[in-house]
Amino acid sequence: MLHCTACYLGNKGNHPYHTCASVVNSLYKPFNIKVTGFGFSRRAIFAMVDLYTGGKDEEELLNLFVKEEENSLREKLERARVSEEAFNLARHGCSAHITISYQKTGQARYSGDEMLRIVEFRAKGMNSGVLDTDDWHFVNFDEELCALFLKSPLQVETLFHGFYTAGRR
Repeated sequence: MLHCTACYLGNKGNHPYHTCASVVNSLYKPFNIKVTGFGFSRRAIFAMVDLYTGGKDEEELLNLFVKEEENSLREKLERARVSEEAFNLARHGCSAHITISYQKTGQARYSGDEMLRIVEFRAKGMNSGVLDTDDWHFVNFDEELCALFLKSPLQVETLFHGFYTAGRR
């Protein structure tokens, strides 16, 4: 399975993440990641990823994943004075995900946006329904966003690879 990341990875003139040495040097390098669930919305379907593997890959994975959107969410939650436990949901790498699909007229980044909405809803304790089984926990956050959290994460071997790199130079 490919670990798809930023569009136009390694090309000039894009977001600093795309040209960051630690990111570019990790292209085509194998990593193990944990899939902890799946998010579903009108805009995207995606797998939620936990970068905190507890293994040798953890530090490298976290160094690859620096997003200003996460910092903005942490600031927002700090202003909302959520509990420490809730605030920790927005830890570094909280929006890590694998895009599975997105709406026909949409963009791949929608899955990242929706992942951050899930983190925010969870931190604020906002949902409109929950269903529990022995294997998973389903949460409906609003009429357009829900998630299925796995009680036993899936370990997945991945290859760190830029999404859309071919023919876009």
